[in-house]
Amino acid sequence: MRMLKSICVYTVMMCWGLLCSSPVLSTEEPDRSLYSRNEVALLAQCQVYANKKQLNPIIMAVVYRPNALLSSASSSSPSSSSSLSHFDYDSALRPEYCEFFTQEVLSNGEAAIRILYVQGDDPIAEKVLIGDFFTINPEFLQVDYRFGELRGARRQNASWQLLYSKVHFNSLLKNPSEFQTVFRSLLIDRNAVDKRTAEATSISKTVDVIDAGFNAWVKKMWSEWIAISASNVSNKNTSPLTMVMASPLHGKAIKLKGEVVSDCSGGVLCLKVGAANTFLSWFVDPIYLEYNKNSRQLLRYQGVVNLRDQEGETMSANIIYQYF
Repeated sequence: MRMLKSICVYTVMMCWGLLCSSPVLSTEEPDRSLYSRNEVALLAQCQVYANKKQLNPIIMAVVYRPNALLSSASSSSPSSSSSLSHFDYDSALRPEYCEFFTQEVLSNGEAAIRILYVQGDDPIAEKVLIGDFFTINPEFLQVDYRFGELRGARRQNASWQLLYSKVHFNSLLKNPSEFQTVFRSLLIDRNAVDKRTAEATSISKTVDVIDAGFNAWVKKMWSEWIAISASNVSNKNTSPLTMVMASPLHGKAIKLKGEVVSDCSGGVLCLKVGAANTFLSWFVDPIYLEYNKNSRQLLRYQGVVNLRDQEGETMSANIIYQYF
């Protein structure tokens, strides 16, 4: 049962890089009209770290755990839009951690996006997405420095190589320099699988989405989402959109379904995503997403996140995204 729950949990763990598929650089101040006062305050706390370390992120996100999730719309929701009722905007003002998305070039010349996860003043994890970020299946590697957990996906001819390890990295945690060397070598060498570091599984099954490609998939189906949203009918009377997402955690592909949340209106498109298999969906709640209808950018996320809590257990949280 524990393993089954673990598999179910992964079906909602696509916040790892939801918005990296189409980064847009801008010198203008970010539009905060769709954020509440407290959301702006949360984002400001992450901005302090970015300024201190002289980071120049193209995207910044704040992850927080509210004291309670409201079942009805919060009175403190942004007045400029009718926001998703599942969000509680005022119950927490302390970030769990911050995410910073920056552009970089790997030593082999490949373009990449680096996502740095910071808790307080301490980096706790990082992820690197490689290649074309407009695609629905980019290559990626992610490592959690607290627990030595690594996961990733790389192309291998006509198939995909999925990497996962939770224990092998532990022996390297006491040597940060070697840790970084191994991590970076895995990024640039498609054939490298250090036995101390990760176990690899190859899958030839058709995969629609890899990690950050989820956001590209949402945008690829944008006209369908908008049509369903405009029809203003119950989800029970509309067919969900489905896709197959690769799970490095389990070395397999999992089918997911996405539906429009009908009680969302104004300038925001609200989606619910969960396991397509009815039996699996009994064991875990879906995730909820809010997109800006005009910019097609992800604004908010609620559900299980990809990083674990301090005890190493799966964690549910809210995420707010800001673009620069």
